[in-house]
Amino acid sequence: MNSEKQIVNALKSIDEMEVNLALGYLYNNYCRLVYICILSLVKDKRDAEELTDDTFIKLYQNRYNIYESDSIKYYIVTIAKHIALDFLKRKHLEIVLNDDYVFNCVEAKESDEIIELRNRLGLYLSDDDVDIVIEHIVFGCKFQDIALFYDIPVNTVKTRYFRALRKIKTEMRGIYE
Repeated sequence: MNSEKQIVNALKSIDEMEVNLALGYLYNNYCRLVYICILSLVKDKRDAEELTDDTFIKLYQNRYNIYESDSIKYYIVTIAKHIALDFLKRKHLEIVLNDDYVFNCVEAKESDEIIELRNRLGLYLSDDDVDIVIEHIVFGCKFQDIALFYDIPVNTVKTRYFRALRKIKTEMRGIYE
């Protein structure tokens, strides 16, 4: 299998042996690249290994959607990126939305403080801005990760974060003057 066109044709073949050979060829040639791309996003070796396998499963499931004119390498890396991003979104949702999980991550005393902080900030900020401030300050999430979760640009997250801080600062000055 020399050309990408031959590989794509083999993937779409009704001959199971050709499909398996094409998948094996792609796995051998792109497995390491996919693993590195995913690892750069998820930062965990075991998760990256599992998601690498998921990428090639997804490639197999979507093999009929590949066009001969597409770069197979780009197609595989795109699948890997989307799988990693979906994984991160699910992981972040578990942390944010599952109260039991959050309370297991922080001591009970701290969780009460977080709830109190959320309530106080909610007096001055929108719920989305409260989430951004708490995720960044309390949980140490990077702006890039927050942007990824909310599917908005990083600069938008930064702008909302710093505006929220200015608003809090202004409100606090008014209380103490």
